[in-house]
Amino acid sequence: MDSNQIDSNSVAIGIGQFSSQRQNIVGYDSADGVSGRIVVPAAALNANQRMAVKTAVANFEGWNGTPTANAYTEVAAYMLGETTTTGSQAFQSYFIRNSDNRYARCRRWNGTACITWSGWTNGPVAIPNGYTPGSTGTVNGQSGRFYLGEKADRGFAQSTALTKNGTRYRSPLSTTNSQCDGRGIYFFTDGEPNSSFDPVPVMQQALGSVGNTFSVPASGTLPDGTQGGHGMPAVGEFARALRNQKTSASAPNRNPLGLEIKTAVVGFGSVFNIDRTADAAKPVNQRIIRSLDYINSRGERTNEKRDYYNCSLIENVDARNACNWGGKSHPDLPTNVGGYGEGGFYSAQSTNDVIQSVIKFLDEVKPEFDPVATGSPTIPQDALNPLRIQPFGYYASFVPKPQESTQLWVGNINKYQIYNGELYDNSKTKKLILSSGALNKDVNGMWTNGMKGQIPLGLGQTSSNQQFAQRKIFTNRKINTTAPYAAHDSNSLNKVNVDTLFGSGATALFANDPDKNYWLNLLGYNISASATGVTLANLPMNPELRQVGAVMHSTPILLTQKGKITYTSGVIDTTDRDDYLLFGSSQGLLHIVDARSGIEKFAFAPNEMM
Repeated sequence: MDSNQIDSNSVAIGIGQFSSQRQNIVGYDSADGVSGRIVVPAAALNANQRMAVKTAVANFEGWNGTPTANAYTEVAAYMLGETTTTGSQAFQSYFIRNSDNRYARCRRWNGTACITWSGWTNGPVAIPNGYTPGSTGTVNGQSGRFYLGEKADRGFAQSTALTKNGTRYRSPLSTTNSQCDGRGIYFFTDGEPNSSFDPVPVMQQALGSVGNTFSVPASGTLPDGTQGGHGMPAVGEFARALRNQKTSASAPNRNPLGLEIKTAVVGFGSVFNIDRTADAAKPVNQRIIRSLDYINSRGERTNEKRDYYNCSLIENVDARNACNWGGKSHPDLPTNVGGYGEGGFYSAQSTNDVIQSVIKFLDEVKPEFDPVATGSPTIPQDALNPLRIQPFGYYASFVPKPQESTQLWVGNINKYQIYNGELYDNSKTKKLILSSGALNKDVNGMWTNGMKGQIPLGLGQTSSNQQFAQRKIFTNRKINTTAPYAAHDSNSLNKVNVDTLFGSGATALFANDPDKNYWLNLLGYNISASATGVTLANLPMNPELRQVGAVMHSTPILLTQKGKITYTSGVIDTTDRDDYLLFGSSQGLLHIVDARSGIEKFAFAPNEMM
């Protein structure tokens, strides 16, 4: 919660807990072992909300069972604005035996009568607070008294009143701006799922008006864990329902809001530990953690690299279930990986691992908007043959981001074939502009994911093991050598790379730059402007930031460095061309791009733009 890498203006976070510290038992037991509850309602992550979350977490007791399915259902009911309460206080929930006042808790009911009891706790206890004494009787051969109340696996009564509106939760989600919002559940666990003996009825209730259609298939979902019968098959199918995963576009919604709610799962502790160094040393097809092309929310393969988990290689069934529950599916992974929560799985063994998992999940649920074509296409004049134009056109686009507080308009530019006077895809079979004037979303340009997809980001390594930035950035900026390290224009160009940012001595031109983190953004790292403690060693641990400013206010210019003019059978042509595209973007950069491949050769960032 202290991380400054989370935008307080665009992110709302709440916190839940399992098992619930309901304090319904006077004496030994304060965590009930069978339910989850909402402790802090979701709200914008300002200073007050951060403090509320930190205070709540500091007061948690993490023990007495891992009721994964029940806790997951409770937070889903809150997100959906539904409920888990039955409204009845007549259920046999506890039984205290006469011999030593130890108690058993009900696991499964038939009507209001308990048909399956837990073992005896280590008590002793007096009276379960909030429950009323019922009749006397016998459980597992022991005489004692039943105590009646709400089903013990429901956490609605234990959740804060700030989350409720009568007998229902008050949903934190907006249905009016659903296209501009991202939604997700971040499930943090360290143990084997248990204490969820009959989760389907409460899942059906949490799904409200569509709950009667929810059921768990006999196959094709998560298997039982090491402690069988504790709801993991139901968890897998419930995650699909929260994502509103339907058999077809016309099929009924699977959750009452008809929204996609992703689930990320973070496992910590020995069960979930993955030795990254040892894993990376294995052959690629034997690695659990794979660096693969990112598949965005529109199902498009991009050139951005992200970590994906091959859950099928995890031997422990509980860790494998957690991985598949949250893990993202990918065409390059086995088909039995992911497909449930799709918010990502993360193995966390340190505080920084947890921080990075939260940041990555927030980026994962952030909505993506279709790019909007702007202006008219650019069809450059051929410098080697002024009598004709190039057979290619370049079209710019920008992506609106109304949900974010930043003012940058990001965009892209792509290259298209010209055929019969119109722009086409590379095969010349699909027109970019439809007869209605709309942009054809099925048309792909000649550059995969446009020029943005071709930007070389991240770090490379020389033969002498010296690291360097893949992207080439030049600037006319100069930083004073003494505090407060003011910036001013220079008459020479300087290269921005890891040497100038993290080096020492004469090469460290930008090590003390007040805007150093902006340079790291341009080199491809998603680091907030105020972040501290960034070093060359931990730089690769930050998420990738691949973005280009909109090109709508710049007309690309074709620069031809060389080429050979040919004349064959009365036709003038050119070969062996070396062409580049020059254009500016609203990011404040001047870009030089290889006109054939779309790869950015270098970019110039003027000091006044910084």
